[in-house]
Amino acid sequence: MGEVEVRTLVEREVPGWAEDDVKVDALFKAFSGQREDWQGRLDFWRALIVKLARHLGLIVIDGREVQLRWFLRDGLLPLCLNDVLREMLRSGELQALEQQERQQRTSSLGRALAWALGFQTAKDTIDTAVGGRLVVTVLLKERVAHVCKTLADTSWKSDCIVTMKSFVGLFGETDDAKAAMHYLLDKKLARHVCIDERDELIEGLKISLVQSCVSALNQVDYHMLQLHWTSEKMKQRLDALDQRVSQLREAAVGAKDKRVALRHLRSMKVLASSRDKCADLMARIQEILDAISDAEATKKVSEAIQLGNRAMREHHVTLEEVHEQLKEMDEAMVLTKVVGDALGGPASIDAVEDEDLLQEIASLEEEVRQEPGGHKEELAGTISTPDEEVALVVEGFSNLQVASA
Repeated sequence: MGEVEVRTLVEREVPGWAEDDVKVDALFKAFSGQREDWQGRLDFWRALIVKLARHLGLIVIDGREVQLRWFLRDGLLPLCLNDVLREMLRSGELQALEQQERQQRTSSLGRALAWALGFQTAKDTIDTAVGGRLVVTVLLKERVAHVCKTLADTSWKSDCIVTMKSFVGLFGETDDAKAAMHYLLDKKLARHVCIDERDELIEGLKISLVQSCVSALNQVDYHMLQLHWTSEKMKQRLDALDQRVSQLREAAVGAKDKRVALRHLRSMKVLASSRDKCADLMARIQEILDAISDAEATKKVSEAIQLGNRAMREHHVTLEEVHEQLKEMDEAMVLTKVVGDALGGPASIDAVEDEDLLQEIASLEEEVRQEPGGHKEELAGTISTPDEEVALVVEGFSNLQVASA
């Protein structure tokens, strides 16, 4: 956020900020005397801080930045801001994000012992927190309510499973998502779902959508998390393949050497084939999720699982197939790199295939000419094979046992 943007907002919210020195000087004074002497100024600053954070779209604010930059005027800073932030922390209007994270990692018994033995006092905690990342409580609650409504609009159920990546995406900022997660867990409106899969941790949340304590985790929740996580990973891989196919297409059209163009085209065809298989597998996983969702709309969980099992069998999504598909995609990506590295070397090209590929290149050139802003630049041939492996679709999904309600 820029200083000019903040200054503009302050001038808009505080009449006379730029020209009324007497008014601003009174606001900038330190708190002294009895509380009733400065309560009005405290209310002014706390309301202004929340209002600015809302205008800026912030849930988490930087306490140090608020004190040193937000209200800087002619080289002067309000002398009372430190006290304002302290009061807001004491009243719960602000929460220290770092403290939330520590509390999440520490048991309630451990926290109680720390307070009882005097290792940490309320004053020490506030003194440490004032200059750190501060969560604006009212804005956090508003955003959480909005996100829960968004999730509820896609499901009639009282709870839902989301991957951690999706959860962060709903909030836009990692710190905002962290604050929301700590809030939901603390209020028992969410539960942390975790699967240790092949040296990779799959994380997500089970979130209540009705402002009541979320139900306990069951085996279905873990399976749903893994299906959603797998779908996300397949989407990432599909996007990478789409981008590479597009690059190879442009490189084939832009190549000045026939041999180079043919090799780019061969690589493109290999990746395009893998891309189609990846898209097919992802579509089948989505059909499984859709089948479960449709069955859930009937409010019969057992039927949801049965339909999910049937979809699994009908679409033949197996553990071995996912492994094989991922292996094939990685091999295809590596193959295009090998081909790119060998572009300068001699090669024998079959005459019939050569002619067919040349016709394809001519067709591609025509397509590029017809596209608005089309260009013919030869792109670099190096490829980065994705490091992350797509997790497996749940093996044994058909063996789920769900207790009757």
